[in-house]
This record gives sequence, C-alpha cells and structure tokens, in this order.
Amino acid sequence: FVFIARSANAQIDGLMVAGNLGADEGGQQRFNTGSNPLRGPSGTFGYYKQTYGADAPGLSLADPSVNHLVWGHDLEGAVVTVGTTTESDLHELHFKNGVSLVHYVLWAGEEGYQ
Repeated sequence: FVFIARSANAQIDGLMVAGNLGADEGGQQRFNTGSNPLRGPSGTFGYYKQTYGADAPGLSLADPSVNHLVWGHDLEGAVVTVGTTTESDLHELHFKNGVSLVHYVLWAGEEGYQ
C-alpha cells in the first residue's frame, strides 16, 4: 500500500497509523526515532516500524510481518510514538515544521519474516 500526501502550503505536521495487528503480543517490533532517522539523498529522511515473528498459537505458521516506511524532505527530528506491544500497530510521527510532501509505504512479509 502506498500513500502520498501533498500540501501546497506545507501544512502537513504529522502522520499516524493505528490498529490492532492480532499478534497477541508475540514477536518483536523495531523502529527508529527522530534522533536516528534514515538519511536519503537530497535531504530526505525516513522512519520505519517493523512488527515480526509473532507465532500463531498451536500452528507452525507465524503471523505476517507488518512494515511501515515514512519518508520525505525536512522530516529530521520528528517525534515518534509507537505502540507499547506488538499487538498495536501505532506508528505516529509529529514533524518539527509543516512539510509539503510525505510518502508512506506499508507492506507485509510472509510468515513473520523480518
């Protein structure tokens, strides 16, 4: 899934994704914060969140991994909040200043692969 937000007046001040992953608090999550953003070309910065490795109780298959990537220009130093367990898909970013363009990509990995 791809989402692109554009504001001619640079009024995008954040992005939030929320929901219940059904991971039953299993597996792990990894993410980065405003103090360690991904650095791309031409002044772009990015933030990711991964939830992976949640086994399905009683089955040999794991839940799919859920992965987010948010990037754009001037996103350095965003305030990042994530859910406290793997059950929550919360990934919230507040940008220091309004921006004019933000990209978001969501993808799943088979059987909980990272």
